[in-house]
Amino acid sequence: MKQSKRIPRRVAGSLLYSLSCIAERLQSAINYANSPHTHLPEEFDAVNQKMLRASDTSVVEAVTEFWRAIHQKANRQKITDDAFMTIAKHSDMRVRYVAEDTSMGLVITTGCLKRLLELSANIVDKQEWKDNKTYKGVYVCDNTARRRREAAACPHFLRILDIVRYMEETGTDMLEISMKNIDRDLEKLKELSGYGYQSGCTELNISKLYPFMSDRYQPESWKHYLTTLYGGMVPEVNAKVPVATPMTRDIALSELNIK
Repeated sequence: MKQSKRIPRRVAGSLLYSLSCIAERLQSAINYANSPHTHLPEEFDAVNQKMLRASDTSVVEAVTEFWRAIHQKANRQKITDDAFMTIAKHSDMRVRYVAEDTSMGLVITTGCLKRLLELSANIVDKQEWKDNKTYKGVYVCDNTARRRREAAACPHFLRILDIVRYMEETGTDMLEISMKNIDRDLEKLKELSGYGYQSGCTELNISKLYPFMSDRYQPESWKHYLTTLYGGMVPEVNAKVPVATPMTRDIALSELNIK
């Protein structure tokens, strides 16, 4: 079994943050799918209910709970030096975490990551009006619309897919990432959720906090794909930080289908 342990801490921090952002939106969709009351038109709600499975709930809840636990711990005291994140290559959806004063860690399979990506590209979490008469569904992965939590440039979908791609490119079966001193990143990651003048979601912060691993999402490579394969599918390509270019559902679906 091929393992990799020399992974930058900020990979774990940004992955955890991106997972939490997507999981929170999916949790909202799950709640509405299980309720007689919904904020979505009937056609979107029906699609969501058909797409969601019972097994999705446990994964979404585990990711959300671990993010909250580690964030609360960081607000009270220093996170333990042996805090860790492990990503295991496995098709099954498995996730486990420990969040105690003396130990903190998350173990998640690529099967979970792929399922979260699939859901984010197919679950509608809000509607956006085009004009006074027509509207469209906004999918979880689509950050070209006005978001509730973070600025459009945060590359949540690509952050998760980057890990899956990297493990496939390198033939790695397990990534073990130390989260020692992750406290230093959490506050900066939190600032990414700001709005307007309070937003920390700048190109510089994204470039620092989101180190990408796979060949496909390196700056020149991803810029090439955005301007050729996906030319005209985004309003504007971010030339300085290509991964900060807003994600659309069409691009997300295409990336998921690339083997």
